[in-house]
Amino acid sequence: MLKPAVFDRICTKLREQVGSVCGLKLDMQTNGYHVTEEWLRLFEVHDVGVSFSIDGSAETHDKYRRTKAGKGSYERIKDNYVRTAKDFVARGWNPPSIISVLHANNNYTRTIEDLNEVLGVTHFNFLLPDC
Repeated sequence: MLKPAVFDRICTKLREQVGSVCGLKLDMQTNGYHVTEEWLRLFEVHDVGVSFSIDGSAETHDKYRRTKAGKGSYERIKDNYVRTAKDFVARGWNPPSIISVLHANNNYTRTIEDLNEVLGVTHFNFLLPDC
């Protein structure tokens, strides 16, 4: 995981070196597990859009995305997503986007319903499985 101070330096350098030459929009993909208040501040300072990786309901997500200790990660990621979405909306930004991996055995209708009902997600990105 990239440390916040390193992320801050990278964003600052990009803005200084690239931002003076052309328009620059920064976005970040995260599993969302380590999003803290410090990260929220950096997203604001550097105007960084964020996308969280969430694969559906807790049951579906936790089948594939477990911590190093083997525990499910859904609840913590859900809480971090909700906090980040509130922060973004308070700034007048769109909430973070969601990307979900489409696993062959998942019920995709249920995945969309769960993300919409629990997190309020209305726009989805799906990552197709490897062939």
